[in-house]
Amino acid sequence: MDNKKNNFISEEHFQDGFVSSDFKKKPKRKHFFIFTSIFLGILILIAGGYYSWENYLSPSARYARQSEANYQKYLDLQQKYEAAMKADTYGGATPQDTLNLFIEAIKNGNVDLASNYFLLDDDGTRNALIKQNIQKIINENQTNKLLSIINNLQPSSRDTGSPDIKEFVTLDQKGFVDYSITLKLNKYSNIWKIENM
Repeated sequence: MDNKKNNFISEEHFQDGFVSSDFKKKPKRKHFFIFTSIFLGILILIAGGYYSWENYLSPSARYARQSEANYQKYLDLQQKYEAAMKADTYGGATPQDTLNLFIEAIKNGNVDLASNYFLLDDDGTRNALIKQNIQKIINENQTNKLLSIINNLQPSSRDTGSPDIKEFVTLDQKGFVDYSITLKLNKYSNIWKIENM
């Protein structure tokens, strides 16, 4: 009888020589729970792996993150540029006003002021080369030549393609353009700036 106590299946689980249904159900429930837990665990691992791949590890995810970072840099640069353009108040209400202000600054030898009448670069800063070139003109006593060219400028008959861009030119004896200066409207501060000369 001691042997019966050590048996895995006790007598109470036997009915007519067969194992009762109560005994059979308990292990099935336990196996079902284990199987379901393992299955759900595997599904979670697969879903987590897929999510990680799609959002962090795949080439398209890296490209999307890089694109988003580049777009944010663009927006930051655009905002910086617009702020600089709004703050840029050097220039006149008309292209001729800006040319007159530039002429006065050159006559007075004010290189900083003269360079401020030029359009800002795409990053919202002033081009240091413009300032250097103006200083070079003054240092080489070419001021009178520059002023003579600017004083002889006439509005160009060429269509610039935009009402916000005006071109002034001097013509040689054959009627060809000898010198030209292009001015562009700074729409942010509503003043005219020298774009190139």
